[in-house]
Amino acid sequence: GKIVAQCGHAICSAICSSNNKNKIDVWREMGETIIALRVPNLITMSMIMDITNRKDVAHGTIIDAGLTEVSPNTITVGYLGPDINEKIDKLSGQLRLL
Repeated sequence: GKIVAQCGHAICSAICSSNNKNKIDVWREMGETIIALRVPNLITMSMIMDITNRKDVAHGTIIDAGLTEVSPNTITVGYLGPDINEKIDKLSGQLRLL
């Protein structure tokens, strides 16, 4: 349940923080692709986020308030997009499905 909730926060954040309505519209028209991937550790996620920033792909992280299962200020989810699927695949293609 915690994973689902955190992913829900990530989807909301990705949509709400996007400054490109066209990318959101294209994403919706293409079926609203959402893929959950596992990262082996926080260092790997941080490296992907750094590269994503340099490649100008929409991205962000979710930091948990720590009210239930994890400590406060724990990074629980990193997200990429909405953006062009091929750009995201280049950044996350080495990761395994959750």
